[in-house]
Amino acid sequence: MKIGLKPLRKLRFLSFRFWMLLLTFFVAGISNASHLVGGFLTYEWLGTNGTNTQYRVTLFVYRDCAKDGTNEEVLFDDDLNLCVYKGDKKIHTTYVIKLLAKKKVQPVGNTNCPEIASACLEQGI
Repeated sequence: MKIGLKPLRKLRFLSFRFWMLLLTFFVAGISNASHLVGGFLTYEWLGTNGTNTQYRVTLFVYRDCAKDGTNEEVLFDDDLNLCVYKGDKKIHTTYVIKLLAKKKVQPVGNTNCPEIASACLEQGI
C-alpha cells in the first residue's frame, strides 16, 4: 500500500498543532499573576518656562496584598518607566517615576460579598 505525500503533510501539521497546544498548556501552568487590581493616572499643568511645558504626573496603583496561601508577598516596584509620546505615536522621552508612598486602603463600593469585606488592598503612589 502506497501512501501519498498529501496525507503525510496533513499528519505532520496535526502533530505540530498538538505539540503547540500541549506547550501552551505547560507554559500557562507555570505562569503567575502580579496581583495588580487597578489604578489611574492624573496630571496637572504647572506652567510654561520658555519652550518647556511642565506637568505633575501622579500614578495611583492598587494591588491585592493577600499572600494567597504562599509565604511570598508581591510588592510594588520601586521604579516605573513613564513614556511620553509625540503626536505621531513615536516615543518623545521616558521618565522614571519613584514609589513615594504606600498604604492599606478599603475597597470602594457597597457590597454584601464577604470576600470583598475581608480583602487586603494596598495603594501605591
